[in-house]
Amino acid sequence: MLIVTILGVLLGFGYWLMTFLLQRIWQHIPSRMTPHDFLPKTPISVIVAAKNESSQISSLVSHLLAQNYPGELVEFIIIDDHSDDDMVERLYEMDLPRNFHVLKANEESGKKAAITQGVEFASGELMVTTDADCIMDPAWLLSIAWLYETRQPKFIAGPVLFYAESNLFERFQSLDFLGMMLITGAGIKSHRFYMANGANMAFEKSTFLAVEGYKGNRHIASGDDMFLISKVARQFPKGSIYFNKNLDGVVRTVAAPTLSGFFRQRIRWGSKNTASKDVTLKWILAWVLLTSLWLVFFWWTKFGLVVLFLKMMGDFLLLRAASRYFGRRDLMKVFLPAFLMHTFYIALIGALSLFWKRVKWR
Repeated sequence: MLIVTILGVLLGFGYWLMTFLLQRIWQHIPSRMTPHDFLPKTPISVIVAAKNESSQISSLVSHLLAQNYPGELVEFIIIDDHSDDDMVERLYEMDLPRNFHVLKANEESGKKAAITQGVEFASGELMVTTDADCIMDPAWLLSIAWLYETRQPKFIAGPVLFYAESNLFERFQSLDFLGMMLITGAGIKSHRFYMANGANMAFEKSTFLAVEGYKGNRHIASGDDMFLISKVARQFPKGSIYFNKNLDGVVRTVAAPTLSGFFRQRIRWGSKNTASKDVTLKWILAWVLLTSLWLVFFWWTKFGLVVLFLKMMGDFLLLRAASRYFGRRDLMKVFLPAFLMHTFYIALIGALSLFWKRVKWR
């Protein structure tokens, strides 16, 4: 039991230190604001791989068409990945402009194959990806173009948040996601590890071709974001990847409404983490998992409350910083129940994702 106690204290202190450093790094990322007089010059291709999104596609199209980006510099490409609902019919019923393209996926299915097809079809210089169940502000593309034109990165990771929460379960997911965005930005800023979300990322077409796209990991259902950013990080110099810390650049989507949907989503995310080649990220994920597992099984021991307090303070500092920046301080009202839910779900999902390999992106 002495060894278990020492391990717990070490995990607790390490967890607190890790979260403290992450939120300090986050504070050093410049908070950008797109200039009102910015006139973009970059041709952009927005790529959406969609499957069975009949109920969401109209909302996405309206938000894409509302972008205040010059029409001659942007095209929108939706790839139908073998849907069996009426999503495509709904798209054809809309009065879409000439720069809006609807493609039927090739014989190969899956999100990576659909995005690859979209990149090959695209005529723009900068590829921007999002998902069919997302919405964004009118200045979204402007914020990405401004960062690209002022810093010339090869890859841009953007923030994705949940919105319109209606209960504690959804608020917990939203708060948890805020923390993930802070960690994403801090990892990129530190050049230590790289994360991204396919609902909001951008990369040069030439960069995608240079790293050979998803070659080597197309067999894994998830990870169109993580594998691509890792490839870019390995092949290009430090400073080639940026996090778009700009409130204009936020993409929003809804949290999983059911427990089963939440578990499927997080196991899918966990499967791509286990396949990642990013050693630092694996160490961080392992530390979070081990700390949560220790608390689930040994919280009742002599120093259990100490370890619990250390993890709680680490999570509090990190989530407070994220919620303040993104204007969601209201979510901190559910911090205590969310903290307990986070500890248990990390322990369960983390363990399951190590063994559960049968995942689908939709």
